[in-house]
Amino acid sequence: NLKLQQAIKARTIELENKTRELEIEASLERIRTVAMSMNKADDLLNICKTQFMELKQLGFSEIRNALIGIFHDDKNYFTDYDYSDFSGGGITNIPYNKNPIIDRSLQQMKSATDAFTEFIVEGKELEEWKAFRKQNGEYDDIRLSNADVLYYYFYSISRGNVGISSFKKISDEQVNILKKFRNVFDLSYKRYVDISNAEAQAKEAQIELALERVRARAMAMQKSDELSELVDTVFKELTKLDFALNWCIINIIDEPSLTNMVWAANPETNKPPESYLMKFEDYPFHHSMMKGYQERKTKHVYVLEGKEKKTYDDYLFNKTEWRRVPKAAQAASRAMKRYVATFAFSNFGGLQTVGEEYLSEENLDILSRFGKVFDLTYTRFNDLQKAEAQAREAKIEASLERMRSVAMSIRKSEEMIQVAASLYHELKSLGISNIRNAQIVIKITGDEMYLVCVYSDDTSEVFKESRYDTPPVTQQIYDELERSSEALYQREITGKEFEQWLKWREDTGTKIDSRLLAARSVSFCLYSIGEGHLGVSAYNDITNEQLTVLKRFRNVFELSYRRFMDVAKSEEQAEKLQQEKDRLEFALNELQATQKQLIQSEKMASLGELTAGIAHEIQNPLNFVNNFSEVSTELIDEMNEEIAKGNLEDAAVIASDLKQNLKKINHHGKRAGDIVKGMLQHSRSSSATKEPTDINKLADEYLRLAYHGLRAKDKSFNAIMKTEFDEMIGNINIVPQDIGRVILNLITNAFYAVSLPPPAGGGFSDPDYKHNPTVWVITKKIGDKVEIKVRDNGPGIPQKILDKIFQPFFTTKPTGQGTGLGLSLSYDIVKAHGGELKVETKEGEGSEFMIRLPTN
Repeated sequence: NLKLQQAIKARTIELENKTRELEIEASLERIRTVAMSMNKADDLLNICKTQFMELKQLGFSEIRNALIGIFHDDKNYFTDYDYSDFSGGGITNIPYNKNPIIDRSLQQMKSATDAFTEFIVEGKELEEWKAFRKQNGEYDDIRLSNADVLYYYFYSISRGNVGISSFKKISDEQVNILKKFRNVFDLSYKRYVDISNAEAQAKEAQIELALERVRARAMAMQKSDELSELVDTVFKELTKLDFALNWCIINIIDEPSLTNMVWAANPETNKPPESYLMKFEDYPFHHSMMKGYQERKTKHVYVLEGKEKKTYDDYLFNKTEWRRVPKAAQAASRAMKRYVATFAFSNFGGLQTVGEEYLSEENLDILSRFGKVFDLTYTRFNDLQKAEAQAREAKIEASLERMRSVAMSIRKSEEMIQVAASLYHELKSLGISNIRNAQIVIKITGDEMYLVCVYSDDTSEVFKESRYDTPPVTQQIYDELERSSEALYQREITGKEFEQWLKWREDTGTKIDSRLLAARSVSFCLYSIGEGHLGVSAYNDITNEQLTVLKRFRNVFELSYRRFMDVAKSEEQAEKLQQEKDRLEFALNELQATQKQLIQSEKMASLGELTAGIAHEIQNPLNFVNNFSEVSTELIDEMNEEIAKGNLEDAAVIASDLKQNLKKINHHGKRAGDIVKGMLQHSRSSSATKEPTDINKLADEYLRLAYHGLRAKDKSFNAIMKTEFDEMIGNINIVPQDIGRVILNLITNAFYAVSLPPPAGGGFSDPDYKHNPTVWVITKKIGDKVEIKVRDNGPGIPQKILDKIFQPFFTTKPTGQGTGLGLSLSYDIVKAHGGELKVETKEGEGSEFMIRLPTN
């Protein structure tokens, strides 16, 4: 019986061991099955879960969790796959060199026999371990908080480990079971490596594709503001790469001015990304960001949380351009428990992401790669900005020029509204869309009344008002403007002050536009000019860029103001100026009438000088008419006698003589008629009608008329007349009475000159005429022009008066003998014919006047 009992006991133990082996093998087989079903690297967590469940079944009652660690020595961290029935599964990247427990465990695992490692965490070290886990974002294990000691058991694999943590020490048998699990996991790890490699290749292809999309969008930029679309592209591509983001931002940093142009994309805005100008101010976040930029860090992280985050939120959404961010996006940002701001800096600024969680090392690398793409993007952006700046400068200059034109066109003070309208439209055309109105306010009487011009799309008003009829805030602005020594005055009305201003407008029935109600803020940018100011009001704040554009209009504002003051002064004196104008117009009319009378007097004076000559010229043909009439009467008597005698042949001869006498009578009668006709033409105003004229005949006729006219007045006057006419001239196209008047004036002056007593040795050097008063009239054709010269051998013209002889009313003749208009009118007549009138003279040798006229 004893032997039988011992045999049964031995058999039972053997069967129990086999059963245990079968249980272990069944567990291992289930792990193999899960390993073979892996499709992606993260399915390693399923193996971890299976391992935990199987170990629990195999009697590991105090097991806390099952662990699989994959080392990434090239990236300085390991991935921890962790499963327990308390927390479920989790995958955490745990960095090297961040915790002494991690460093000690790694060293132990790499130096352990049979690749087995056991280490214990307890006491103070356990408390530090708990704190590290929390900081690293791992789950909070209540069981761990009540434990005094924690046991870790690992078996190393190729690039990692597999094991457990336990609240109690495990047996040697359990250590051997873990080893068997490790041996099975070799198959799982190989499967994991293959899948990881495939996933890494796919991920790399996905990353490269995302980078290529960003590069393509960057190179497709045609305008600098398309950076908005680019940051949106980056946001979408990073989201596809499993980045958990609240904001994606491009920072363009200008270190000298300590400013940062921010282009931000956020899914809560429901509109395209916008740009915001930020200043680096005294905030830890800003100091960290500037330091990271200066060091050009490609991986830079700053975390805002708690009180610091709240303070920064208030600053960001109340005191910067970020207040333009939609309220929904502001609320979502404020609700974040923390800002984890991650940067990849480059030469121009950097790419930034904002989320609630730290980026993994892998994602930090990806962000760094995206950051490098932005060097190319910024080059493109900078080139576009330069081109746009040049185009914008040209556009601004064109706007300023149009403004100047409007300012210079002002004729009445009320037309200042046109300057306000021009300012409004030009600023709108330059992209200042938040402008509310353009306004000009100028003090017109003392401290009380102002001329106000306000222009917008809905308003065009010109009115006068007392400053005390305006809302209190406007009165305050007026007071501050008067006290201000600065040319530029800026003031934003917001908060309670804005509400009071709005209520005043409602109480006084002033129209309030919907944009003003939505903005809840209005800004004034005013330029003090003389006794007033000119400028704009805008919804919300005015940006520095808009202010820079406004400053360019300042000189035009000053021009407008000066123009206004000139116009206002003119209006005040309008009645006096009109009276003065009427008086001057009357005086001008009197002067013009007097001038016409003087011209007519000059004509009549010259006609008077010709009267005797005309009478002499008429006497000759009249004498011929009388003589031939007497002779013809005698011939008729003789003819009648011959007819009575029947001597018809002699009668016919007498009749022929009589006919000749009648022709001569007719000829000399016409001659007298022509002389009278010429006299009448000379006396009346010119018709200014050109006609073909024989210039030689015209000159000869006026020479003889002038000579006989002077002889009739002074019997002692005598002069030699010489003519040299070019017979090849023919007729030229002139106004005969006008040119005749010029020739007559020059000949009369020449006769007057030779009648003066010559100076000693005076006259021309020609010996034939040295001591004889002589006047020459010479014509000559030169190309397509005709020259008419009137020369005398008188005393000449003194050099000191030579420049004055063509001036109206200048004369050297004694009082009562000349009007001083002859040469002046002659000069104007010749010029009107497209010709020229010149003089050459030498004292003691005479003068020569030359007329040169075109033949047509």
